[in-house]
Amino acid sequence: MTKRKWFCLLLSAVLSLTGCSGKENESAGKNQAGSIAEEGRYDFEITEEAPNFSLQSAETILGAQYLEGERIWFLKNEEGQLLCYHEDRGERELLLEHVPAVFTGRKLYMDGENFYAYNLDKLTVLDTEGNEENTLYAEERIISLCESREGSIVLAMESGSGAVLKTLDVESSTLSGACMISDCVGIGTGTEREILVVDRTGAYDIDMKSGEKSWHMKWNGTSYSPRGDRFWLAAGMGEDGILE
Repeated sequence: MTKRKWFCLLLSAVLSLTGCSGKENESAGKNQAGSIAEEGRYDFEITEEAPNFSLQSAETILGAQYLEGERIWFLKNEEGQLLCYHEDRGERELLLEHVPAVFTGRKLYMDGENFYAYNLDKLTVLDTEGNEENTLYAEERIISLCESREGSIVLAMESGSGAVLKTLDVESSTLSGACMISDCVGIGTGTEREILVVDRTGAYDIDMKSGEKSWHMKWNGTSYSPRGDRFWLAAGMGEDGILE
């Protein structure tokens, strides 16, 4: 008996979507709890997709993320305003009357209380009015950022030949903890544990304190491999078992 799972990752080189879906081969062994059978094989079809909504006049996409399980898109309109498109509701929400200059060329994240704009080794925290609160200059390049299941802001950063997950103290712009991981393409809010990690091996949830992993899937034996030159948009695990 095999388990079937379907997957889609949000990755982009030019703010388009690369979706992927796959199913386990009938000959694959049964998945054990918290792990993926080594003999498991998945077949993938890679397709280029556009966002499932139409951009209005002069709107441009600045990024995407998952917020409390919902996929949202950051948009800039012709008036220079920052909008949030709620994919589930099909509605646009005005976030800021003017897109802050610090957002230019940066990756964006929002947790409902703050905006986070980051690139390379610099992270700027802004309040919901777009006012800069503080800035963090990290020792290594920031790969990705997300909110954990427990509500903390976590950064994935380069560390020597691998990567490390650290928790951000938003008020002081300091980092604490150090959960070492071998590799990282991007992170998202976990479903079984604190953080969802997507790397060049596969996708898993990780407990940052114990380092214990709960594997969702491994890429070995598939036609899919994350590419480091793609711009990471978002990752999330839905209640229906779909990794997006």
